Amino acid sequence: MLERPVVAPIPAHPSGGPEERRPLLDVLVPTYNRPAALAATLATLACQTYRDFRLVIAD
Repeated sequence: MLERPVVAPIPAHPSGGPEERRPLLDVLVPTYNRPAALAATLATLACQTYRDFRLVIAD
């Protein structure tokens, strides 16, 4: 399993100013009774260099 948490709060964007951040991505992971596949998917996501994403797991 993962050694570090994958879930982190999404920082608020500054209001009133131009958007300087890269786009936030939603990563949707549908799964059902596949814990090994889910663990592998989460491990792969944890290794990504692009960190500005929100993970949604649908069981």
